[in-house]
Amino acid sequence: MKRILWILPAFVTVFCFAAVSVIAAETHSLEKSFVSGTAEWVHHFDVQAFWRTDIGIRIREEMPKEGLDNLAEFLGSDLFDDFETVTLYGTGGDPSEGVVVIRGHFDRARLLQLLEADREHGTYVHNEHTVHSWVDRSDGWSHGKTQYGAFAAEGAIFISRSRSALELGLDVFDGEAPDIRRDERFAGLADIPAEAFSITCIRRVGDIAAEHGQAVWLKNVESFCGYAAEQEGMLKVAGRIRAVNEDKATHMQQVLQGMISIAMLHLDQSDVDWRPLLQSVDIKRDGSDLNIDLKYPSGQLLERIRKHREEK
Repeated sequence: MKRILWILPAFVTVFCFAAVSVIAAETHSLEKSFVSGTAEWVHHFDVQAFWRTDIGIRIREEMPKEGLDNLAEFLGSDLFDDFETVTLYGTGGDPSEGVVVIRGHFDRARLLQLLEADREHGTYVHNEHTVHSWVDRSDGWSHGKTQYGAFAAEGAIFISRSRSALELGLDVFDGEAPDIRRDERFAGLADIPAEAFSITCIRRVGDIAAEHGQAVWLKNVESFCGYAAEQEGMLKVAGRIRAVNEDKATHMQQVLQGMISIAMLHLDQSDVDWRPLLQSVDIKRDGSDLNIDLKYPSGQLLERIRKHREEK
């Protein structure tokens, strides 16, 4: 629980440049009843589905067994078998206000032992849940920051840097605060197929971009929802960007296609030919919506990654 990597969902560039992180799944495992109705974004990753994919299997084979065994002994949980899903959500671009929900099989006694070893460890009770606090002493960006966490149930851990955000998350879990199951602003989740393993939905994109000085064209985006899956050996990444109007959608389509063209020119100088991957990106406009699709053979992606690593 001490080392938490907050990863705010990447936006459109993930579809063009970071497809190497997208793999497969067998089930849509996002538990919407765990996500607060105040959330502006949610990202869900099915860990078990990842390890069952070709790329996940390759990573597993290359990871040092001794190190993994030591980690399992330290945590009391196996990285491959015990962690099921990770869900992150937040009310804006500030990760300190976000909540991470980890589901799986955990050695509670061992985790409590680790927490209690922290000289600044403390506890209090919220809604009959024991909330633990500690200071993160890892080398990450949250070093020295106070963290809050609780075992909401035997197989669900809630963690946040914000005490109020954690308490609201526990209220949602207990059914005492609204979740996103009936929230029309996350209606895009209904279009996510069952086989999706990675899901990202962001509403109020333009406002969040403006708050954090992001690219100007993002300010014209109302919402985004996308997923990753593998179907019959093909990597599939799909997403829908909703613009404020049709004119802005047309402009964004031109921007994205221009980004791909520039990347293609840059990749002409690379020994590893990533151009077929970029060529597989399809961007179509439907009114004020931009639909982005990428399909690419998983085996070929693995081979390109292998070649790229060898050349380094």
